[in-house]
Amino acid sequence: MRYRGAPFAILASMTLAAGCGQANTAPSSASIRQLDVSYSAVKFWEVGASAAWNQLATSLEARRQIDATRLYVYLSLAQFRAAEAAGRVHPHAPTSSAIGAASATVLSGLFPADVAEIEAALDAQAGATPWPGAQREDFASGKEIGRAVGAAVLALSATLKPRGFSF
Repeated sequence: MRYRGAPFAILASMTLAAGCGQANTAPSSASIRQLDVSYSAVKFWEVGASAAWNQLATSLEARRQIDATRLYVYLSLAQFRAAEAAGRVHPHAPTSSAIGAASATVLSGLFPADVAEIEAALDAQAGATPWPGAQREDFASGKEIGRAVGAAVLALSATLKPRGFSF
């Protein structure tokens, strides 16, 4: 019987040999400068409300020592549902304000001793200059959407009891 893997073995050894050549694979100074420029540019995934609210949640969780898994499940669910609900508003979906208000509502429910800090963060978000794509958003309507979504997530969390995993 003939071995059918021979062509694959030959191709693999040729690829390996080509990869072990003497070519210089170190980055050039021009490519390093290009990386420096790209790292200093605005990254639109970092200006979203979720990242800032998740940082606040991490800070609160570290101080209060609650179940982090439960915290992030409910926070993420509220943020996602708020973004979905805000996306139905046309022409300018108030996504970031809906995410902020939903996050504030959930965090206030999970950290009742820190409500003042959480509400101050929402007020700071309301007063901040929005990035250019969000300048026409109506913060008040997003806040109303987010509060309703956050309240629904808190109601859901009250009905579910934490359980361990069983495999």
